[in-house]
Amino acid sequence: MTRGKRIDFEAFCSMVKEKKTAEEITKALSIKSSATLKNLQRRMMIKTGKVWSISGLDRRMVRQIKVRKNGMLIGMTPLTNHGINIGDVFDITWDGDNIILSRS
Repeated sequence: MTRGKRIDFEAFCSMVKEKKTAEEITKALSIKSSATLKNLQRRMMIKTGKVWSISGLDRRMVRQIKVRKNGMLIGMTPLTNHGINIGDVFDITWDGDNIILSRS
């Protein structure tokens, strides 16, 4: 009995050959973890005998925002990617349905 769902390996190979990023591949093929993506990459390298690199695969995949009872949690990875550091202070404003954080 197989576990989980099957990923279309041929579609994966064609996307890697087209130089798609890791994020584009995971969204298109509904891949949930970077381990699955790495296993597919390894399988492709063994099958073709070539080294294939996927840009963005080395970056940690995280959910952007987690909503909890006490508020919203935003992980460090997306914040540091946008130049936000520990200790930065922000003003919070509302614009319709959007929350805007601006540095103080």
